[in-house]
Amino acid sequence: MSRSTDRVWPAVQPTDGDIEVVLPIEFPGVPRPGRPGVRGTLPDAERRLDLVLVGVDVLVLVVVWVAVTWQALATASAAWAALAVPAVVSGAAVAGFGPPHTRVGWLRTQQTARILEVSGGAAALVALLAVAGFVPVDGLHVGAGAVAGAVALHLARGASSAVVVRATPSRRRRRVLLVGDNDEAGDLCQLVGEHPEMGIVVLGRVGGCAHPADRRLDRVPWCGPLRDMPSVLAEQQPSGALVAPTALSSTELNDAVRTLVGAGVGVHLSSGLQGISYQRLHLTPLAHEPLLYVKCAPRRRWSEIAKRGIDLAVASVVLVASTPVFGLVCLLVKLQDGGPVLFRQERVGREGRPFTLLKVRTMVVDAEERLEALRAENERQGGVLFKMQADPRVTRLGKLLRRSSIDELPQLINVLRGDMSIVGPRPALPAEAARFSERLRRRTCVRPGITGLWQVEARDSPNFRTYERLDLFYVENWTVALDLAIIVTTVPAVLSRLAGSVRGVLARSD
Repeated sequence: MSRSTDRVWPAVQPTDGDIEVVLPIEFPGVPRPGRPGVRGTLPDAERRLDLVLVGVDVLVLVVVWVAVTWQALATASAAWAALAVPAVVSGAAVAGFGPPHTRVGWLRTQQTARILEVSGGAAALVALLAVAGFVPVDGLHVGAGAVAGAVALHLARGASSAVVVRATPSRRRRRVLLVGDNDEAGDLCQLVGEHPEMGIVVLGRVGGCAHPADRRLDRVPWCGPLRDMPSVLAEQQPSGALVAPTALSSTELNDAVRTLVGAGVGVHLSSGLQGISYQRLHLTPLAHEPLLYVKCAPRRRWSEIAKRGIDLAVASVVLVASTPVFGLVCLLVKLQDGGPVLFRQERVGREGRPFTLLKVRTMVVDAEERLEALRAENERQGGVLFKMQADPRVTRLGKLLRRSSIDELPQLINVLRGDMSIVGPRPALPAEAARFSERLRRRTCVRPGITGLWQVEARDSPNFRTYERLDLFYVENWTVALDLAIIVTTVPAVLSRLAGSVRGVLARSD
């Protein structure tokens, strides 16, 4: 059978919204894709978008710091002192975020961590100017600028991302080819499918055969063997490629990468490693050949102490500050049906030790007895967890409490007791934990948490594999910085859900 009749081409029209563009290297016999505007740099429209978004970051940070330090700078004896703070803050923003803006990942925790780094770096530079006597700014103003800058940048990033997604959705679509047909290629395909927010569209698959052993690749059109790569590139015009190195021999891998790069296509090579943070991977040469060096996971005693200190501080402050709200909620729950205010349930904690989890009751009194009748309606795919978006056992008040996460407030008592942490995998039921795989049981190496990586990145995902992957990633790679990024990311997520619930209640009342 000829190649032209053996493959099925997907009906995807070319776009000029490439995100990754590699400087072209000409190879004899390799046709260049005919994408307009691509000359080894970003297209003009995307480059303008990059400049606008980076300009917004700089403007926001400068406005915040000028507002915070205005009085001190206005009284400065040297005129140039008034320009020093905006200059160093602008430099921190550009250097911290780095061009181009649109290549920054869409993962919330990564973006939050970068914002904290930039706002902290700007504050450190201003503090150095103050210590050196160049600007009359005290420590209180430096701290206020750091906090205000982080909040303003977070709001600006959220607003600009929303505008870009709504106004130009094609800019976020990366049209890629998948190279390989083994289980590693299947893992890449599944990862892309589980995270549509990345905006990656797999056009087709190159290499192997039309009917791969990995059934996850059945839905990806086969474009032909590796020898047909030049013609596939000319016809499909992808903006990138995902390569599974273990699916190819050394010679095939080198030829495929050089063909892709020569055609101006950005190449992403899978490392084959799962659950290891990219921050622990470093490219290092061995006799001029590139190798990946994997750093050991950080496990320092001071990190454990710092994590516990953060738990105690955050739990104490939030518990005291939320006392009026908690009191009102308890009254409303009691008046609703006369049942108990708190819901107590045994969960599995660190090292498999059981503990009693506390929550504000959001369901009817006999919710546990009615669970078995609803098992068939479980929306959590491929695992042992139970989840229903429209669970009939949840009361009207309970829906609001869940959307706002107010029902989780009593778990701050669990944190103070040492049963839980502010950040960590959600505590599982004993029946669920008993059905976990040996690999997933590693999640009990750390204290369970009120919030966590899964909650901020994929809370609404029905796929159990995403739950498993993110929990194990956290256990393998947790740091104090990651905990802080998750805590900061949780706040706007909760406020957004609360605002949505309030709007829904007001709409129904009308």
